[in-house]
Amino acid sequence: MKKPAAKEDEIQITDNFGKVEYLRLPRIEADHFGGDLLMKEKIFKDPSQPDPLHQAASVRDGAMSVLIGIAARKSIDKGVPVKIADLTSLKPA
Repeated sequence: MKKPAAKEDEIQITDNFGKVEYLRLPRIEADHFGGDLLMKEKIFKDPSQPDPLHQAASVRDGAMSVLIGIAARKSIDKGVPVKIADLTSLKPA
């Protein structure tokens, strides 16, 4: 007999060697467990909606993400480590 689908997902958040917190969230059957839908609604429908898990990325976060990809590609091509600091004047937060 097939087990019924869960109605919730559990996420465990652990501080290094510290507090453990469990979040129970309603299961959403969609791409990235509903994350894509939530992101699109926030961006295109209501940018002012709350971000209770503080997951929204800034433009700077996006730029740093792109720089990581560029550094990885250069590192693969050259066979040596590439520092983000050598690619930009942006400093890690």
